[in-house]
Amino acid sequence: MIDANVPTRASSGMGKPPGVGGVIGGYWLDGVIGIGGMGTVYRATDLATRDRVAIKMVRPQFAEGDGLRRFAREQRILRTLIHENIVRTLSYLETGDGPAIIMEHVDGVNLREKLRRDRLSLAAVLKVVAGTLRALIHAHGRGVVHRDVKPENILICSWTGAVKLADFGLARLGGEATYVLTGSYQQLGTLIYMAPEQRKDAREVDGRADLWSVGVVLYEMLTGETPDGAWQKVTELNPDCPRTIDDIIARSLQKNPERRYRNAEEMLEDVLRAMPPATPPRVIRAATPILAPRATSPSGLAPIRPSDVPVSSVVTSELRQAAPGEDVWPKPADIPDWSRVVGRRACRVPARPRFMDDEVNCAIVAYAVLDALMACLLILDALL
Repeated sequence: MIDANVPTRASSGMGKPPGVGGVIGGYWLDGVIGIGGMGTVYRATDLATRDRVAIKMVRPQFAEGDGLRRFAREQRILRTLIHENIVRTLSYLETGDGPAIIMEHVDGVNLREKLRRDRLSLAAVLKVVAGTLRALIHAHGRGVVHRDVKPENILICSWTGAVKLADFGLARLGGEATYVLTGSYQQLGTLIYMAPEQRKDAREVDGRADLWSVGVVLYEMLTGETPDGAWQKVTELNPDCPRTIDDIIARSLQKNPERRYRNAEEMLEDVLRAMPPATPPRVIRAATPILAPRATSPSGLAPIRPSDVPVSSVVTSELRQAAPGEDVWPKPADIPDWSRVVGRRACRVPARPRFMDDEVNCAIVAYAVLDALMACLLILDALL
């Protein structure tokens, strides 16, 4: 859909200072998504394709020296990371207002905003952690350490619930020459989510520092607090959580990296094992049937009673969750040979009346005879 308020490429000027309503490199800036320590992320529209994108631009006060080098490194790192749980980079632009990274636009909120709005279930919490760990598995496998995993950098899509890890501005790429940042950049990361070794020297950490950060995020999602100092177990603050969650957090928050999970794959395995089983909705039978079958089952069991009619063929005055212990109807796809469970005994759905099969057979024979007659007529016409 084309927005009439967005100008065309031909009519837009170039080099306008970045701001809402301005144009940068062929992109119309619709609004500000967020402002970080070094950059600003805009919501934008591609003037050529009308696609919605996100644009990250370095803030003017950091548009030189170490700031520009970090920005260029982030772009180089993002180009190597293509994964469903990582925000995808589309292109990199050099504009009159500085460099810009064009990224996919995630229609949703970050985890911090999500936690302010909603209380997440255990299953939802572990889904977020699992998505973040899958992103880290991909990044660590390519020698990239994020170094700034926190709720603000975990995005959740509103439509699909997909989890995406963003902002690799502080990431470390293995094999590259390590340079020393000056001034306020000496300490890389957000202190409360930083592993102890990262607080001492962020330049030499490995993927286990990211696992510490994931453990802090997991603890915060389940308790509303961060594990600072002598922190309590999750099960003490949230009795609904299983003890396996305590084990996952305790192992990921070991001060000695050697005692933590060796890699993100190992932590993901424990998270998936702690995932509560999915429980399908249970629906009780209604009272009034539209049509009560009178036939007996082919297996010779007793006739099907009106109370045994499937939910799909009755008029319901109320649809509600079944209480524990109530008889419920299973899905037809889960029952072989179209048999259904009725109360505590089984019966088979009545077969179609025999006369209907006879009518179908007669119709097939009639069509076959007509085809033969038409073939004979065509042969006679050719001979004459």
